[in-house]
Amino acid sequence: MGNKINPICFRSKIFQKNYSKWYSSYNYSDFFLIEQNLRNSISKEINNLYISNIYIEISKHFAIITIFSSKPGLIIGKSGEKIISLKKKLKSENKISIYISVKEIINPDIDPTLISKGICFSLEKRLHYKRIINRYLNFASKKFIRGIKIIISGRLNGNDIARKETFKYGKLALGTLSEKINYASSIAKTKYGLIGVKVWLNY
Repeated sequence: MGNKINPICFRSKIFQKNYSKWYSSYNYSDFFLIEQNLRNSISKEINNLYISNIYIEISKHFAIITIFSSKPGLIIGKSGEKIISLKKKLKSENKISIYISVKEIINPDIDPTLISKGICFSLEKRLHYKRIINRYLNFASKKFIRGIKIIISGRLNGNDIARKETFKYGKLALGTLSEKINYASSIAKTKYGLIGVKVWLNY
């Protein structure tokens, strides 16, 4: 079971918080399209490398967006110029009032989304994958994480035959609901093709 289901969905009622909060019995499709448009516009306007999660709360007349980032200064900009222009663009596209707040992630080394994005960014820069992953494993061990697992698959180092490699540290019981496990995945677009990265963290 642990290898076949997303750990976040598996623990949604116990630990994990939903990434969106809205409900509509009549205009469900409209709210869904608004959320998708907001997420796509934010990822286009902001450097997605430093964004961990985006929480969106939508009502009939307004939307509250909370962006969790390791470098909030890059999102806000000088004197808040970037965040103001982003708010104006989202408001004009979706015809509702927009409220945006940015929160800083204090420990980006133990965030699975930022880890997977960092690995993909390094792979696109043609760095050796073992050196990259071992560096993140060392960071996690120093932060007193109970366990971490990283799976990377594709044409590693440009080899003709694609393969999958797994790196582990500590304890990671995916089938145990009482374990607080977070998960993320990303894709690196390299010269030789796509390389997938999956990261599990046990806090």
